[in-house]
Amino acid sequence: MTMIGDRLRRLAALSTLGVYLLAILEVAVMSTPFAAYYYAAYSPVLGLLQRSAYSGWLSAFFVTHLSEPDSAFLAGFVVFGRVLAYGGLSLFVVHAIYLYWMKFGRRAVASKMLYAFVRHPQYACLMVAGLGFAIMWPRFVNLILFMAMSAAYFVLVRVEERWMLARHGAGYRDYAEGKPMFLPGNPGGRLVRALFGWAPAGRMRGSLVATAVFTSVMASSCGLRAYSVASLRTYRPVTSPNTLVIALDPPAAAELDDVASRAARAVASTEGAGGSSTLVYLIWDAKLLRHFLIDAGVRRDVFEEIEIPEARVFVVAASIRAFGAADRRVRVDAPEAALGMRCLRRLEGIRYQTAESEDWHEFRLPDDAVLGHASLPAL
Repeated sequence: MTMIGDRLRRLAALSTLGVYLLAILEVAVMSTPFAAYYYAAYSPVLGLLQRSAYSGWLSAFFVTHLSEPDSAFLAGFVVFGRVLAYGGLSLFVVHAIYLYWMKFGRRAVASKMLYAFVRHPQYACLMVAGLGFAIMWPRFVNLILFMAMSAAYFVLVRVEERWMLARHGAGYRDYAEGKPMFLPGNPGGRLVRALFGWAPAGRMRGSLVATAVFTSVMASSCGLRAYSVASLRTYRPVTSPNTLVIALDPPAAAELDDVASRAARAVASTEGAGGSSTLVYLIWDAKLLRHFLIDAGVRRDVFEEIEIPEARVFVVAASIRAFGAADRRVRVDAPEAALGMRCLRRLEGIRYQTAESEDWHEFRLPDDAVLGHASLPAL
């Protein structure tokens, strides 16, 4: 029974890892030719999440990733995610080479490098990289899957350690004695004992720890989103009180108040198309517009069929719907509410100005350009 239980736990852990990798691949493939095929499978999942108020927030981003807000902390936080992701992957590869050299070349227990300080540095490196990717591509669903993946690694470690003891006996027991599982100094274990030492060891304490970790991580991510939204460059033109304008990475010389007012007037005809308020994005760079639209569910291969025009500024208009009772979509009266996690921002039109003229031109996408999810990101 123990062997069957170990196999089932290992299968569940590997399945969790696979689901996390599928979700986090979004950051790796969205700028490649494989994005069209990837989004064909992943986009309907996001669309399914967006059908209900109970799950719609999972597809939202918990920290800015498209714009550079007026916040040194957020700018540093994004860089920190990249350092974790690439640093963790690099260390994982180095230790994987060392582990298999010891396993097949020396036929001995790996005990050098990070293995001298912790029992499972490879899993620790993968968790560090996973956290980094969750920060780089910060959907709430990816963060939750990261926590599930980390829990799965804990299960895999327990299974593998029983196997190592059975195979190496006293040799592995001597190596593992006194070494923490993932982090030098075992800060996690110390914190658990300090907070939950009163609870009996086993499932009860494990359940309390899992609940505390999930609650604290979700509360922190919601706080990060609120801070990110507050740091966005937003404008509410006097002439269009039902319109909120977000400027994504504006050039230093841009007269934002004037551009925001003109953009709001340009899309005035879309107000009320899907909700009583309109959200307007100002985008100055064609590459950022492409990234933005792929985020919103536009197929990548569409941009191989059409050409984004040369423009001084792009204006993307979105109508707003929010989840109401019984998951019905209701109109939004306050434009500021459009930035909430419980709102869906539907693409209504794209306009642009050229350098030669202040006239607004329409940039049309093919009718079948949008995949299964169609909520524009707020960040």
